Amino acid sequence: MKLRTVREPCRLGQTGRPVIDFPDQLAAFHTNKAKAVDLILAMLIDSDSRNRILQMASRRHAEGFRDYGDRMFTWDARERRQNVYEELADAIVYLTSGEV
Repeated sequence: MKLRTVREPCRLGQTGRPVIDFPDQLAAFHTNKAKAVDLILAMLIDSDSRNRILQMASRRHAEGFRDYGDRMFTWDARERRQNVYEELADAIVYLTSGEV
């Protein structure tokens, strides 16, 4: 899936990498957000991607337990749903920044 890229940056940051100003980031987000949602759905349907996500989830669950214990089991449905929405929203933002 081809995402629209932002215009060429006009300056370099301290690290020597191009700086993408926020207005350009926002333009790329609005242009690509629907495609990003479609890509997430495709990742969940594709068996290879789905297996990779599930393996990663298992690993992240074990790693997260060291830092967070059983905290997520204390959440009510509203808080759990809100955390899922926030993680999905982050995924959409990541996908609007370029190709994957």
